[in-house]
Amino acid sequence: MTLIDDFMPSYSFREVDHVAVAADVVATWTAMRALDLYRIRWVRTLFQLRTPPSRIAARLHGRQLTSEPTARIEDITNETGFLILGEEPGREVVVGSVGKFWQTKIDFDGHGRLRRAAR
Repeated sequence: MTLIDDFMPSYSFREVDHVAVAADVVATWTAMRALDLYRIRWVRTLFQLRTPPSRIAARLHGRQLTSEPTARIEDITNETGFLILGEEPGREVVVGSVGKFWQTKIDFDGHGRLRRAAR
């Protein structure tokens, strides 16, 4: 059983991939935690699909566009509504969130939960 099973005991689809590498566990874990997902073209494209309205508004109002973002585990868990749900250092980490990801602004409550609109 893995940590993800604690958070998703049932699911409609699951894919598990394993890749054997001839590398030190500590070096591999460190490299995985430092991986910037924003450097992967298709991930960057998905992120950018949500931002055209804010980028256009910034240009129209003469505001400086922010620097190139990064998407390492530490970045997305410190700056967004994503949380580290569980971790076995050196072995496994589970990161997750709940949100309306098709919207440009996701209103998180600081705990990885979507805030409900006031009625």
